[in-house]
Amino acid sequence: MNPAGHLDGPHHEKRPDPIPPAHRRDDPQNETRKEVFTMTNKQIIRAAAERLDPATLHQIATAHHTPEEIAAVAASCKIVDKDGNEKPATAADIEIMFAADELHTFDFWKKEGKSVKKGEKALLECYLWKYTTKPSKEQREKAAAEGKEAAPDPHYYPTKSHLFSCLQVESSRPAPQARFKSTAEIIAYNKQLAAERKAAKEAAEKAAAETVRPAPIIVEEHHELPELVHVEPLPTKPAPKKPRTTKKPAADVAELKKAERKAMHEFMAVPETDRAGQAATLEAWRKATATRKAAEKAADEAPAVTVSMEELEPVFEKWYSNFYRTHDDNDSKEYREAVKTFDQKSKNDPEFSAIVQQFTNYRCDLISSDREAAAFVMALDELNHKHNAPEMVPSVQQLDFASIAAGVLA
Repeated sequence: MNPAGHLDGPHHEKRPDPIPPAHRRDDPQNETRKEVFTMTNKQIIRAAAERLDPATLHQIATAHHTPEEIAAVAASCKIVDKDGNEKPATAADIEIMFAADELHTFDFWKKEGKSVKKGEKALLECYLWKYTTKPSKEQREKAAAEGKEAAPDPHYYPTKSHLFSCLQVESSRPAPQARFKSTAEIIAYNKQLAAERKAAKEAAEKAAAETVRPAPIIVEEHHELPELVHVEPLPTKPAPKKPRTTKKPAADVAELKKAERKAMHEFMAVPETDRAGQAATLEAWRKATATRKAAEKAADEAPAVTVSMEELEPVFEKWYSNFYRTHDDNDSKEYREAVKTFDQKSKNDPEFSAIVQQFTNYRCDLISSDREAAAFVMALDELNHKHNAPEMVPSVQQLDFASIAAGVLA
C-alpha cells in the first residue's frame, strides 16, 4: 500500500534526472519535464490543463458544476501570476481548476469503477510522480557484489502519464436493463394479464356448459300400503342443559389501569394538611388497584376453548366451496353478516380469537379473505347448532310399530 500523500510526491528531494544531458536544450518539452521536479502531481496536472482549448475546458468543468457556481467561486478567489502579482480570478481560471480535478490516468479511473470509452484518446501527456520501493539498478548491483539482497528503497520517480477527462469514461458495470421502461408499459401489461384471465375463465365456463350429462334413469316402483296403525308420536328428549362456560366479560384492564393512575394522581394532589382528603383518596386508590388486579386475574383464568378442529375443517371447506361456486358473495345478506361477525368477534371476543388461532395453526394457513372469514363463521355456527340439537330417543311404541310393520310386510 502506498503511503498517505504519495500522489503529491516529494517537493524538494533531488533525484537523478531521467532526461539525457544531450537532449536538455534541443528537446522542446525540456521545460515541461523539469516541472516534475518542482511541483506536485496536482500542480502538474493543472499546469498541463492550461494547454487545452477553452471550449474543452468549459465542457469538462461544467460536467459537475453550473456556470453560476463557477462565477461565484471566481468572484471570491484571487490568483498569483508568474511575476508574483495578485489579481482577481476569472471564470476561465476557475474552469481550468475544475477541469484539472476531472483529469486522471487510466489506472485511477479503473480504481473508481470506470473505464475509458472505446475510441477515446488521451487529452494530455505529462510526467507525474509515481511511488515505488524497488531499489535502483546500482543498489542491486552493489548488494549483489557484497553477497546481500538489496534493501527496499522507497522513493518517487517521474513517469510519462496519459490523462483522460470525466467525459471520456463510463461505468464499467452498466445498470441492469429494466423489464419495463415506463408506467404506461406496466399498465398495459396488467391489462393484458386481466384479459387473459377473463378469456381463460370464459373458456372454462363454455366447456363446462357443452359437457353432455347422461340422462337420469327413472325407476318406477309400485307398493301396496298395509293397513294404517295409529302410533303415538315419538317423544323427544331435550338436550341436557350444559353449564354456561362463558363468563361475563371482564372489565377492560387498560381502562382499569387508567382509573388507577387517576386515583393515584388525585391522592398526590391532596395537600398534606388535608388529612381527611388524603384518607379518602388513598382508599379510592387502593380500591382501583384491587379492581385492576382482580380483572387481570380473571383474564388469566379464562376457560380454555374446546372445539374439535377435525370436525370444524370439513364444515369450513363445505361453506367455502359453496361461496366460491355461487359467485354472488356481495349480494348475499348471509355472507355480509358473517364477514361483519368475524371482524367484530376477532376484535372483541377473546374466545373467538383463540378458536381462530387454533384453526389457523391446525390448517397451517391464515384466514386472509372475506370468503374464508364468512365460511369460518358459518361452519362454527353449524357445528354449535349440531352439538346443541335435541336427541331422538326410541320408545316402546316405536319398537311395537316396527314389529307390526315387519309382520304385515311378511
